[in-house]
Amino acid sequence: MTRSPVRIALILVLVLFAIGILIVCISQGFAVMSWFRGESLLPTGYALGLEEVIVLDEDGQTTVQGQVIQDPACGGDAESCYFYLDYKGFAIRVHYMIGEAGTGCKNEASASVARTLGSGDEVEVFGRYLGDGAIAICDSEDYYIRVVP
Repeated sequence: MTRSPVRIALILVLVLFAIGILIVCISQGFAVMSWFRGESLLPTGYALGLEEVIVLDEDGQTTVQGQVIQDPACGGDAESCYFYLDYKGFAIRVHYMIGEAGTGCKNEASASVARTLGSGDEVEVFGRYLGDGAIAICDSEDYYIRVVP
C-alpha cells in the first residue's frame, strides 16, 4: 500500500502545525507562570518606569533636563500653568503656576521664563517632584527653569 505524495504532504503539514501549537502553548504557560511570580515580560529597558529613572534628594526634589515637547499652557479648575518636557523618553509635566492667577506661586522669575518657552527648547528644571511625572517650581524661589544653550 503506497501513499500518494499529496497525502504525505498533508500529514507533514498537520504534524508541523501540531508542533507549532504545542510550542505556543508551552511559551504561553511560561509567560503566565512568570506573570504570577511578578516577573516582567518586557526587556529590562522597557520595564523601567519613570519612578526608577527620576532621582530625588531627601526633600523630594529633582533636577531634570530635556526638550520642551508641548508649549506652555494654562487651564483646568485650579488654573494651573504647565508645559511638558521629554526626559529620558518620558513626558514630564512641569507646573510653573498653580492656583488662580498664580496666587499659589512664589517663583515669578521661573514662571516668566516658562512663558517664553516653545517646543524644541532645551531646558533644565529643578523643583519638587509631585509624583506621576509632575514637577512643581512654585514652592520655593530656589527652584528654577533654565534654558540650556
